[in-house]
Amino acid sequence: MVGVQVAREVARELNPQRIVIAAAREDEVNFALAFLRDQLGDKIELCGEWGNIFVPEELRTIDRNTVVENREHYDKLFDAVFRREVSYQSSALYQLIARHQPEIVIDAINTATAISYQNEVALAIETKDLIDGFGDRTGAIPREE
Repeated sequence: MVGVQVAREVARELNPQRIVIAAAREDEVNFALAFLRDQLGDKIELCGEWGNIFVPEELRTIDRNTVVENREHYDKLFDAVFRREVSYQSSALYQLIARHQPEIVIDAINTATAISYQNEVALAIETKDLIDGFGDRTGAIPREE
């Protein structure tokens, strides 16, 4: 995991008191923490978090399909992304930082890849088609690609 190597280098170069390792799965975090504790000893406090840190805290450990299929979960995610009245303090990333107060957070989630697989263009087109269908009451069905 790239985050492990980054954490080793950060520990060597910056000598922080606390590092948080964040990854998508619990087993990845546990592996990274065990490896780093063996490498670094007790001189740096290591904390681990897993799940999707880019959603509201209560959705962090719920898999993407479940969030999309569950109306309450989906509404919460939609509100967090698109409504200004939802506080950023409910985000998992904010909660992680507030909980641990780390000097360093290592993102071992491969954020660029995770975001690129969201297919936001197709989702935006489908949403626009649905909204347009409601607006003109045609009940338009989203385009198939």
